[in-house]
Amino acid sequence: MGQQRAFRWRTLVEHHAQPGEVRRVIETLIESGYDLFLEISPHPLLGISINETLVQLKRPGAVLASLHRRKDERSVMSQALAALHVHGRRVDWEAVFGSRRACVSLPTYPWQRETYRAATAPSAGDEATRPAGEYSGHPLLGTRIRSPHPYWEADLNSATLTYLQDHAIEEAVVFPAAAYIEMSLAAAGRLSQTATAAVDHVEFHKMMVLPSDGGTVIQLLSNPDGSFEIHSSRKRSQVDWTLNATGKFISTQPADVLPIIDLEEIRVRCPKEADVAAWYESFRGVDYTTAARSRPWSRSGMARMKPSAGFDSGRSFA
Repeated sequence: MGQQRAFRWRTLVEHHAQPGEVRRVIETLIESGYDLFLEISPHPLLGISINETLVQLKRPGAVLASLHRRKDERSVMSQALAALHVHGRRVDWEAVFGSRRACVSLPTYPWQRETYRAATAPSAGDEATRPAGEYSGHPLLGTRIRSPHPYWEADLNSATLTYLQDHAIEEAVVFPAAAYIEMSLAAAGRLSQTATAAVDHVEFHKMMVLPSDGGTVIQLLSNPDGSFEIHSSRKRSQVDWTLNATGKFISTQPADVLPIIDLEEIRVRCPKEADVAAWYESFRGVDYTTAARSRPWSRSGMARMKPSAGFDSGRSFA
């Protein structure tokens, strides 16, 4: 409330605090044009009554508390101050922050809500172990090695790949299937001279377990027939290489590109939002941390797939 309309309604409440009188006082204040209420007390007591009266009278308004017995005092006061500022009340910022303060201009357009990962400078250890060649700029694809046929090599022990530790199965960190796809698409984009690069016939041959002591190296090889192979090795062994995945690079035209999936439309069709923690606990042995989890949505009538009797569970396809 501005200084011109300051109103010591505490005095009014004290004089009329008989049964049923407090609500009448609140109605009088709201009907007089007051729409922002700050209750100065050790704990809010009148907030519920004020909100109910605002709803009953169909009037907009806000109710703030200066303190709360179960919350941090400074935090509650700061939130109340911020709310007062948002509702147009002047704040003495010098009294809040002192003489040393800086104002930052916020953008005038809505938040785009895009996620960006901060790029970290390579450490001395990364530079020492990186193979000779041209660095692709992609942390999973790594460095393109000088050779007759294109291939890339990356060290999965880099400090920039700590998020891989979030993908665990049976307490073992496993290289995600999505990471293989990301690698192959990154390579396809660097090799393709046409409109849009894509991959097809991706086959996962063996799970890659990342040891806690690090030292895993991964390579993507591009073959002349358009296929690719992804191998891994421990500590740059010259002979101990494991074939983890294969696939094929394909070139697509704009007309062949699949339309962008409308997630909001899918959520409308699947209105039931499952509890994330309970959902992942239902998968035995899956130890995904928060960073590696997705939010599940479902609806009645969705099908659950079961592999046929002749399906080889040792190999996966996408």
